[in-house]
Amino acid sequence: MLFITQNWLLVALIAPCLWAIVAIIDTHFVHGVYEDEYDGAVISGVFQLLPWLLVPLGVIEFAFPGAEIAVLALSAGGFFLFSFFYYFKALFVSNDTALMLTFWNVSVLVVPFFAWLLIGEVLTSAHYAGIGIAFLGIILLNFDGKVKGVGFMKIALPMFGAVVFLSFSMVVARMVYELTSDFWSVFLLFSLGAAIAAFVILTIGKKSPVQRARKIAKLSRKHFLFFTTAEGLSIVATLTSQKAISIAPSVSFVAVVESLVPVFVMLISFAIVFIFRNMKRIDVSSYRNQVSGVGVKVLALAFITVGIYMIS
Repeated sequence: MLFITQNWLLVALIAPCLWAIVAIIDTHFVHGVYEDEYDGAVISGVFQLLPWLLVPLGVIEFAFPGAEIAVLALSAGGFFLFSFFYYFKALFVSNDTALMLTFWNVSVLVVPFFAWLLIGEVLTSAHYAGIGIAFLGIILLNFDGKVKGVGFMKIALPMFGAVVFLSFSMVVARMVYELTSDFWSVFLLFSLGAAIAAFVILTIGKKSPVQRARKIAKLSRKHFLFFTTAEGLSIVATLTSQKAISIAPSVSFVAVVESLVPVFVMLISFAIVFIFRNMKRIDVSSYRNQVSGVGVKVLALAFITVGIYMIS
């Protein structure tokens, strides 16, 4: 059996670190390799099946937890994958990953609402204050000129879809973990639900499913190392996120901690730009987008950090 610490804050911090690296890699593939949001979502979903390989190897075990729990776990995984679809859709409008992820942090407010609505989760006044302070950082993005330049609604609409699906995914997952202590079986069903959603997305695009599947298979062979690295990190991030949801005092706390992804995105982007700035053969223009307007972003994320301190 794989070992994961029971310290929810430590586990929750692993996911944003890894997702930041994945987001940087996605910045390269958007407009460079992926044709549209369908490519990115389908590839991410298919790779979610990889944890199932651990079952025949005897690393983890799967036991069917019952119809109700299975349906909820599959649904949580499906919601999670659809949030990726809308995230990629927004990323094709503006290839500023840090900006998109900060929009995604609206889930800091949406998750507590859904948690109250679906599972009756009620926090203390201090905790709600911490969540509110974290959200103030997101409001600061209204002063980012680039958002107005590319069209606020063009970004906000798909990111609204991403936020809603992500929030539903987190709350439904929490609901499942409150019904059973069998984490690994739930996580495997969650992964399967994401893969099923990928196949659904594959069928609703403008291209025929067969044509798109062949193209994705070709891309996977050509960029095997990058895909394997990015999706492998994404799976580990998803695993730690789910574990944090299962053991944290509140799913809302996990949403606040995971809002730190843009911090790591900017730090990694800055390092890439600094290291490769004088190498003409390496294009770092897309990474400069991640650190532009850094003053406003740092100030915004400072509020998020204060909010995390108040709930930890």
